[in-house]
Amino acid sequence: MQKRYLFVPLTIVLLFFFGVSFFSVFFALHPDPVRGTNTPADAGLAYEEVSFPSLDGLRIAAWLIPHNSSKGIIVVHGYPFDKSDTANLSYFLARDYNLLLIDLRNSGGSEGSITTFGFSEWRDILGGVAYLQERGISDIGVLGFSLGGASALLALPHTADIKAVVADSAFADVQLLMHDSFSRWGAFQKPMAFLAAGWVRILGNFDPAAASPAQSLSGSSVPVFIIHEQDDSYVSLKHARLLSQASPAARLWVPNGSRHALAHDDFTEEYEQRVRTFFQEYI
Repeated sequence: MQKRYLFVPLTIVLLFFFGVSFFSVFFALHPDPVRGTNTPADAGLAYEEVSFPSLDGLRIAAWLIPHNSSKGIIVVHGYPFDKSDTANLSYFLARDYNLLLIDLRNSGGSEGSITTFGFSEWRDILGGVAYLQERGISDIGVLGFSLGGASALLALPHTADIKAVVADSAFADVQLLMHDSFSRWGAFQKPMAFLAAGWVRILGNFDPAAASPAQSLSGSSVPVFIIHEQDDSYVSLKHARLLSQASPAARLWVPNGSRHALAHDDFTEEYEQRVRTFFQEYI
């Protein structure tokens, strides 16, 4: 009888942990989309609404802000937003480059029913690279914010056509990101992260260990500029440090701020000067 009394509460506790980890992963993979209404026209910029296939066939929506040159920058938003969210953070580059602002899969106007935290999103970026090349734009860089920056780094082992990457507030590793997300669980942080990784494999059909921007960066010679505010509470600074360590040649700027993927707004003049100088050096 005593064993029975112990079995019931233990089962309830286990079901609780399984349930919390399940729903945490499910809603992370299927976020409520946040769609903006602003367009480049609001900033006085001419643009085209375009689309192209991702490498795995999904239709990716984008805005092309044309410039009379063979140079282009693909601008990639963060999670769970769309291209309008970071558009105004990139317009300063329109005076020198064609800009292709894309909606990652399962965001904005793009197809897709699941977000995979970079595991598949890098294919959307390379679809954008192919689209720009078809338009005669051959010197291509990427400005990615948060998930967009991580996805750009994950694309590097799969292409020789990206000349430079600016990764603003990117995470270094999905497993580490999941571990961080359960930081308030104290002694249960590791078990919860372990359960979440299992649910990712089941619900997302991918291995989170295979989505490591730091590992992708370690084998790449592509110039990378990493930007991360000192006290970012959403993706901690240790991710930027790990990315920097993965590629000793990578540049790292850590402005003294606390917001996620908003260094442009907090340090506008310096941000634009640093990013413009970096891209002009390689593109």
